[in-house]
Amino acid sequence: MLHLSFVLPRGTDTLSVAGEVVRTALLCAELKAEPGMGLRFVDLPDETLLQFRKFVQWEMIGDLEWEATI
Repeated sequence: MLHLSFVLPRGTDTLSVAGEVVRTALLCAELKAEPGMGLRFVDLPDETLLQFRKFVQWEMIGDLEWEATI
């Protein structure tokens, strides 16, 4: 279990979340996936989940007029 704190791009609040590692890939692994790790966030508060959803939506749409509303 990892405890992370960060600010999303264009965000203003520091988000503190817990996550568990669900995938790892070493630099020398012969997989088609990029090296790194995958995390599953655990017990996200509703407000934090909403911030993640808005960020992902903004990234997928590419809306340059996006502003933090939370």
